[in-house]
Amino acid sequence: MQQSSHFNIDLDELRSHAANVDRLMERMRKATETCDPGALTTEAFGVFLGFLAQKVLQEAGLSQDGLGKAANSLMDMGQGLKQTIEQYEQVDLDTMFGFKGGRG
Repeated sequence: MQQSSHFNIDLDELRSHAANVDRLMERMRKATETCDPGALTTEAFGVFLGFLAQKVLQEAGLSQDGLGKAANSLMDMGQGLKQTIEQYEQVDLDTMFGFKGGRG
């Protein structure tokens, strides 16, 4: 069985995927803002649960850091996808105009 050395890239599907990544990144960014430990104080826990406040706020801070890192990773992925789309489009244009005798 002979393997093909060609493959096709559907740029519309790649654009759709990049848009989905952007939407997910926006949701992660909003989640990061929502779990802001600065929005809570020890008074929010009342007298009975006040002793848990420090631990809960610490964990909220760790969660916020994790969500922020995930949002940044998604942002980097989205930018990489957009750059890839641009590069494929450039190759397509170069190939197309190469057959027609050059562009510009």
